Amino acid sequence: HIEGPGSGIQNIASQLGLPNPFNAAQPPPIVDIGLPNFNYECGCFLNIARAKVWDWHENLTKTIGRHTLQFGGTLQYEHDYTLPDQQYTSGYEDFGTLATSLYDASSGTAYAPVPNTGSEAANFYLGVASYLAYANRQAYLNYVSEKALYFQDNFRVNPRLTLNLGVRWEYNSPANLSDKSLTGFDYNTHAVVLQTSIDNLVRLGDVVPQIAADYAALGVKYETPAQAGVPANLVHPNYHDFSPRLGFAYRLTEGQHYSVLRGGYGRYYYPDSLRLWNGDNQFSVPVSGTLQNDPNLGGVLSPDGNLNYLLRSVPTIIAGQNSQNAISLDQAVGIAPGKGYVAWLDPHSPSSHADMWNLTYEKEIATSTALSLKYVGTHGANMPQYYSINDAPSDFAWMVNTGQAPIPGYLEQPYDQVLGQVQQYRKTGWSNDNSFQVELQHQYSKAYAFQVFYVFSNAFRAAGDGWRADYVWSPNVFLPGMLPSDYQKADRYLNYQRDTSIPKHSVKWNWVGDLPFGRGKRFGGNAHGFLNALIGGWQFAGDGAWYSRYFNLPTGNYGDFNGVQVYDKKNSVLDCRSGQCVGGSLWWNGYIAANKVNQSPDGVYGLP
Repeated sequence: HIEGPGSGIQNIASQLGLPNPFNAAQPPPIVDIGLPNFNYECGCFLNIARAKVWDWHENLTKTIGRHTLQFGGTLQYEHDYTLPDQQYTSGYEDFGTLATSLYDASSGTAYAPVPNTGSEAANFYLGVASYLAYANRQAYLNYVSEKALYFQDNFRVNPRLTLNLGVRWEYNSPANLSDKSLTGFDYNTHAVVLQTSIDNLVRLGDVVPQIAADYAALGVKYETPAQAGVPANLVHPNYHDFSPRLGFAYRLTEGQHYSVLRGGYGRYYYPDSLRLWNGDNQFSVPVSGTLQNDPNLGGVLSPDGNLNYLLRSVPTIIAGQNSQNAISLDQAVGIAPGKGYVAWLDPHSPSSHADMWNLTYEKEIATSTALSLKYVGTHGANMPQYYSINDAPSDFAWMVNTGQAPIPGYLEQPYDQVLGQVQQYRKTGWSNDNSFQVELQHQYSKAYAFQVFYVFSNAFRAAGDGWRADYVWSPNVFLPGMLPSDYQKADRYLNYQRDTSIPKHSVKWNWVGDLPFGRGKRFGGNAHGFLNALIGGWQFAGDGAWYSRYFNLPTGNYGDFNGVQVYDKKNSVLDCRSGQCVGGSLWWNGYIAANKVNQSPDGVYGLP
């Protein structure tokens, strides 16, 4: 699987004469060129996933009287090459540089431009840009294995009843990078755990020396897996995953239109998606960082230390002419207290699994036609999610919680003031689903067949989507009493909700029927040879689906108020919010800020 722009082999930035310190093979974004429809910024990043898998399966059956014994095993070895999203590795060129604007001498130390002067298109024409590139780690070279053994006894108790009694042992190895480049974290010592040395990570291309040095100067600590008390691959294995498999089938009635009752229960272990955890781990200290050349930001990036340098100077770097070395590996920026991100795997992660149970009643209601009623229950456990333990609260939450005026954000972080966000990938999520299914099926006979399913599903979950959703936040970012102090209760409060990706109601159907043409059919029943081959054997088939869906209003725009009310043209209002009063009609009761309701001088007047 290869996803993202470019061919994966062309160094497009270098061909354009633009900086590309990592020699990345994807087109660099080029933005703010004054022509909105011609910017290049797709927001898509090169990522690659390749796998080599070796599988061995052995399934054996032995019949002894009324017992049919099934047993066997699975052995699987997998080598994964996973290159995570290479975000802006090939550079990012921005022509919104004020280079053609006029300097406002009266702006003092703000060094601001004269309003309505300058053109981004002119900046682009002259080639005056700012430059940026992100440091991304290289591929995860993951080596995992799966081993399983199973035994099942299908016991025919009598002609009506059959029991299925089985057990399965399964082992899914945790993440294991062959180049020892995985980063972890020690909660007790606040130290980043490295499988190998910084020098070796530099050699592998996962770490930029300047970025690592800046983190070290900031006070970031490193330690080995042994010092952290974890295995060499940073995660403890789970060797005791046993899962029962139980089932029965009982013939309730005999005769032409018999009925059957079936049921079962099983536990199913499964390995996690690599994408769910490496999507955040790839940005962890000391791997991720930013290289930048933008004199307008002032400070160390500006020759005179002041803002908007390109507004006040003659450009020395022209894009495409002498810009290829505009960024170097020693131009790391943004490494400061509260900025370094850490995402790490919980060393004691249990295996994710699902418990499933079902009960089915099936009856033949006509020849070759059966009606079945089924209940299926599912409970997922040990599903992955992130626990964020070091977020700074909003100024309002800080003032209410502490009674103090706001201070720099990193000093408000509850766990560590050197690092920024610290998030643990842990197996604490769960899901539940109760489904009911009605199926009507006619097996192929009398020249037609069909199936119709109706499924009613109540699916809820907390977690299971990795970095995309289902975070648990520390209580300090909430007002007092809003979030339970107990982790599980907080997780339920924040995340347990209906899974809107699974329809509550769905109907599916399919059918096939013979057309009445050809030998033995209503039309052309006596056809032979070529004529029969031409007109006979045709079938008419189809399928379809209907399902319900959910539409949630965005909570940023709408609240749980009194519902939508349309006024049409009954209420004349005067809207002065723009500084100029405009008359009109209030179409509906959309949100208008309370300090604008019938308030002078810039409010909305005439509201009901």
